[in-house]
Amino acid sequence: MRVICKAASILWNNATLEEKNVYKEIADRVYEIYLLRSGTFNFKLNIPFPKEPPPRPPSATNHKKDLNRSKIYFLL
Repeated sequence: MRVICKAASILWNNATLEEKNVYKEIADRVYEIYLLRSGTFNFKLNIPFPKEPPPRPPSATNHKKDLNRSKIYFLL
């Protein structure tokens, strides 16, 4: 396999721009056909996940006062 890769690289490096463009167009067309036949499109979604939970917002009421009120109502 190494011999084939070496030979292909020598041929590619010695090819003219016109020859390389022909093969690049063929490769692009083959890739388009592959995408159409497979029906899958590869794309990445970058969804950032926080490493730590977000800080909790301050509460509107003080829980200690609410507990005291409930005790008062309970006693009445």
